[in-house]
Amino acid sequence: MHPGNDVECVTAQVGAGANVVLFTTGLGTPTGNPICPCPSSYPRTRNLARRMPDIIDIDTGGIISGESSIEQMGEEILDRVIK
Repeated sequence: MHPGNDVECVTAQVGAGANVVLFTTGLGTPTGNPICPCPSSYPRTRNLARRMPDIIDIDTGGIISGESSIEQMGEEILDRVIK
């Protein structure tokens, strides 16, 4: 994905048949799609997730801080997608 092309990339993924797009945002870009769920996650720090709770759906900063493992976060993300 190239910077500034978030919406175009998500549209292309949905057009290619994606049923869910797990969007990892770097700066909190509010990217979505009218026909496909696009939960956003932020992997770097918890600060952005706390500042933008209406944009960030899944706070993955716990991996970096050591509060959760990649496997634990993967399970949490899968559970949310299934719900």
